[in-house]
Amino acid sequence: MKNNIVKYAFMLAFATIAMYSCNQDEGLKVNGNEELDEEVFNHSFGQQILGGDQILRLPISELNGDSSFLMEKAVLIYYSFEGDSAGNWRSALKVDPNKDYRLHFSFGQSSDSDAYELSIEALDTNSTERYGSSLNFRDVRILAPMHSKLRPLNKADLDFSDYHAVTEYFGLDD
Repeated sequence: MKNNIVKYAFMLAFATIAMYSCNQDEGLKVNGNEELDEEVFNHSFGQQILGGDQILRLPISELNGDSSFLMEKAVLIYYSFEGDSAGNWRSALKVDPNKDYRLHFSFGQSSDSDAYELSIEALDTNSTERYGSSLNFRDVRILAPMHSKLRPLNKADLDFSDYHAVTEYFGLDD
């Protein structure tokens, strides 16, 4: 039940996204090399092959052991397929009506609370059955800005489904 509440809170935050510019001060370190920015967190899960459903884990230990780090943030999910042109990012906010599958994303803490989990499920467009073929992702990425930085903005200020507009707005490197 608690796990479901956390997942629903993240989905609600995901649905009410708005952005603000990122603070360029040095943040905490993730595993000693990647910055853990308090304003907007940027994490790449790298190349993935999805055969029906997939759970990608982000261990709490990589967030300096702070299990609440992403609780104050809205999570935006972007992905790129193998074969897409370089720099072509798709948003989990959009559904492609020309595909014979649809993707469902959910994000929350694992039941054992030692990681955050991004669940991706591919379903056949015309049913609730799993999609029969594998999907090859070049990369799956999350951007997670602070809720407090998002509230003043709306879709006219920033198109949250546009990966490049969001990264430019926050001053993030691609």
